[in-house]
Amino acid sequence: GGDASAMRRLASKALDGFDGRWHLLSATDVQVLFRSPGDVSDAAQRVHANFAKIGDVRAQLAVLKADVGEGPGSAPPSSSGEEVLRRIGQMNDVKELARAEAALR
Repeated sequence: GGDASAMRRLASKALDGFDGRWHLLSATDVQVLFRSPGDVSDAAQRVHANFAKIGDVRAQLAVLKADVGEGPGSAPPSSSGEEVLRRIGQMNDVKELARAEAALR
């Protein structure tokens, strides 16, 4: 319907707004993008293409938790999982590690 179409356009505009600013993507932004009605494969493709640029590891974890990949029956690219593991492996701050662990729950 019209509401779903409007939400898709809004989600597309939101994605366009992150071009060049992926480092600002938050876990809340991820939840909004992936909870939009309809097909989220465009969001998934664009987010994973810029996954390493996402500045907050909690936002990266939110992507992996919310995303089913490029469509039904698929999974996020393994490169995204490898990137988040690399980032967690480099953490030295106990509080930062605790926040990442909490994001996984």
